[in-house]
Amino acid sequence: MSQKNKCEQKHYYSSLKRSSHQFQNLVRLTSNRKSRRHRQLLRKSFKRFVLKVKGLVAPKMKLGSLTLTELDDFIAHMISLLETELGILYRSNPKKTLSLRQVESAVKACLPTFLADSSIEFGRLAVSSYSERIFR
Repeated sequence: MSQKNKCEQKHYYSSLKRSSHQFQNLVRLTSNRKSRRHRQLLRKSFKRFVLKVKGLVAPKMKLGSLTLTELDDFIAHMISLLETELGILYRSNPKKTLSLRQVESAVKACLPTFLADSSIEFGRLAVSSYSERIFR
């Protein structure tokens, strides 16, 4: 092998090492490993609340883990729907706070008629009982 060829080969390998280190640094910087962990930690679980309500409503009833998971996913989906509707209403209104009517219209937009009416009624009942308990 000629001297020039050896020199080119040496330069090629050193540049490969350098580029592999640069690539590893780039991967380390742009890796989603931390963000995936962070995202999993931020996921809300409503299983605890479902079990509390179940204990109040029907203490003898048993719920399996798959049922709890499905209920958890359902609640998370409904909350995300309400978030999007409330976000649209918030952007359309110049006020910083949302009124009761705006929350009711978001619920009516997300749920069918009977479910919307009953959930609004239960929401009003919950707010009134909460305010009575606080201002007693």
